[in-house]
Amino acid sequence: MIVEFSRRKFLMAASGTALALPVLEALTPARQAQAQAAGSVSRVIFYVTVNGSPRSSRPTGNGPGYTLGPILNELESHRADMLYVAGLDSRAAVISDGDPHATGFATTLSGMKCLPGDLFKHGACFEQPVCQGTGWGDGPSLDQIIARHHLDSETGVVHGSLNFAIKNTPGSLYTRLSYSAPGQVVSPEADPTAAFDRIFGGLSTGTGDPEVLARIRARKGSVLDELRSEIVALQGRIGTRDRERLEAHLTSLRDLEERLQRGWDRNDESCELPPRSDLGPGNLVQRNDGGMETNPDADRNDSVLERNLVWQEMAIAALACDLTRVITISTAPSRADTFMPWLAGDYPGNFNDPHHAVSHTSDTTTLTSMDRWYARQVKSYVDDLKSTLDPDGIPLFDRTLFCWFNELGEGPDHTHHDKPHVLLGSLGGFFKTGELVRYPNQTPHNVLLTAIAQGMGIETNHIGGPEPQLQGGDVNLVKA
Repeated sequence: MIVEFSRRKFLMAASGTALALPVLEALTPARQAQAQAAGSVSRVIFYVTVNGSPRSSRPTGNGPGYTLGPILNELESHRADMLYVAGLDSRAAVISDGDPHATGFATTLSGMKCLPGDLFKHGACFEQPVCQGTGWGDGPSLDQIIARHHLDSETGVVHGSLNFAIKNTPGSLYTRLSYSAPGQVVSPEADPTAAFDRIFGGLSTGTGDPEVLARIRARKGSVLDELRSEIVALQGRIGTRDRERLEAHLTSLRDLEERLQRGWDRNDESCELPPRSDLGPGNLVQRNDGGMETNPDADRNDSVLERNLVWQEMAIAALACDLTRVITISTAPSRADTFMPWLAGDYPGNFNDPHHAVSHTSDTTTLTSMDRWYARQVKSYVDDLKSTLDPDGIPLFDRTLFCWFNELGEGPDHTHHDKPHVLLGSLGGFFKTGELVRYPNQTPHNVLLTAIAQGMGIETNHIGGPEPQLQGGDVNLVKA
């Protein structure tokens, strides 16, 4: 007898949690709850911009007396809480084959050399008969390592991590930052409406429409119940080994339901839902084999400004509700041709051309203005983190590390040397603040990834790949 399993029902059940699956698959069976002291709560936001950053507009000097420079002047009000880390190279990208944009993006959070292969071509030669290529990024990336740590530590979070993208892009080495395992990408959410329903749909507090929340809660429960019943029906028709696998899957489903229920039952005054956006996923960015956008005009009217605000509101609310403690925000995919016409009038430069095109012209004035605007967005995040309380009544910022990274060093030369790394927040005094720390040339940025992991409570001496080029650097230089 052929046993049919409804693929449609399986996908329906997975759809609400598919983005979290790479983390949930790593869960072990329920273990004895471990109480976590309030003071040990730690959160991190990874905010990644692209196309490099003009070195002449970055901070200069060393120590507390450093000069912010044109870009970071936008963060003057948070200077005392900021640490600028200079001199670090993405050595993992350097030793990877393939396009520098793609390898820089894929290694930013993993610190691991990209896998071999020819799935993704170099943008400069992809139309030629012979072209250098590479495979997917390796993993896991740091955000997913931290997410697993929080889930395994029984912190009570509902979502191991949240991954948001301003632009709606198909999956490729050029567009994915996070990896749950070698070659296993974690796709970011580009649809704010669907993300709101998945993340906040079951919460009983805040400003959400009660009828909408009730429908979402009922739908999630019924779909999981239907899937479980269908799997149970198979148990009498399959062998012992398959029954064991099914039982393990049912256990994971029960664990998932418990996590979702914890989210539904939150009733903290600090947990206020953001507005439910109706933006939808936006225009799908089309790309050729070399990662170049083939429809760059699609985002001219794609609510880029509104999407930045919506994802920020959702990120802050998710942290305040303690639904997650790890958030990754891709402001744009690598080699992004994002138009920024709204900068005209407020900043000097030429904003008729998109970001990636400008980066190739060495137009330092315009590139600096674009990065200044991103710095202003970072300031807005930190403002909100400081003004929003967590469930313990403590400002979110006191226990949150905000990390602003880039996939390249400088855009015109496509190097991974001296990439900009900005940290805001000390994680309760773990990191230095109010100064610039400069590492020796060719120090791999793995040392900073390792420091962040340690600050988030993970016992490790190294984050990233095992190659000799990825070792070295004094992790204590950034510690308080």
